[in-house]
Amino acid sequence: MSVFPIFYKVDVLDVFHRSGKFGEAFRKLEEQRSPEEVREWKDALKSVTGIKGWISQTIANGHEGELVKMVVAKVSSNLTTTWIEWLSKFPMVMSNYHIRAAVGHFTDKRTSEVFLAFRCRDTGNGLAAYLYVSLLNAGIKVFSFDDPSLIGTEFAPEIRYAIDHCKISIPILSKSFASSTWCLDELAQMLECKKKKGKMVMPIFYKVEPRDVRHVSGCFKDKMRQHEKRSNYNRWEQALKEVGSFRGWESQKIANGHEAKLVQQIVKDVLELLKNPEHMSTQLTTTQFLKR
Repeated sequence: MSVFPIFYKVDVLDVFHRSGKFGEAFRKLEEQRSPEEVREWKDALKSVTGIKGWISQTIANGHEGELVKMVVAKVSSNLTTTWIEWLSKFPMVMSNYHIRAAVGHFTDKRTSEVFLAFRCRDTGNGLAAYLYVSLLNAGIKVFSFDDPSLIGTEFAPEIRYAIDHCKISIPILSKSFASSTWCLDELAQMLECKKKKGKMVMPIFYKVEPRDVRHVSGCFKDKMRQHEKRSNYNRWEQALKEVGSFRGWESQKIANGHEAKLVQQIVKDVLELLKNPEHMSTQLTTTQFLKR
């Protein structure tokens, strides 16, 4: 069964933490219903926030007509895909070349060439968005969490898959990057893929000093304090120390902080690597490819 959540005029974090209006509602429910029922409902709310859905206020400035169109299109597409996948269970049907080709078209999982990890509040509407569009315009496949095909999927496995199968990962290390456990998890996985599969990790030090990342000092030390009791703390801290030792793009040192020039340089370097895949299989350090 497919689940397509719509977060209608609510904050996803309020759903996840059962805070705000959700917290008020649950306090009333706790007085009326059994602890087992309440716990089950809380777990269900937490689980649904792990599924990619629509956030009403972010679609066409809250225009509900556009939201409804997107929902209808996704449901229709899902029903078509479901029937196509059902056909694959019948060898006699699959012996037909045209049917086999159709099944392959709908079920083939797309692989991105580049994965961007960034903190939305720092760069989501600025550098990250501009870099994403610039990479696409250069013909480079970039993983996008806003891809409509992800609606209804658990995004944690999708992100892991994207990082595992992309050729280059680019973490944009900004001032509040380390405040996000999602960003830290993505960074740690990137480095694990680099060690195990020889994937490239090409960091952007956006308005931060590499030494602060490498030594987990300054703003990174402040942000990491809030995670000290988390089980993954050591893994995240080690990931920051490691990526901080890479030579990457330092935003303030390229064209005096001119972000358009920075993006142009990144796109040029990424294209060069993708055109020369032998560079990515040599296990050479990032230093040999990136420029200050």
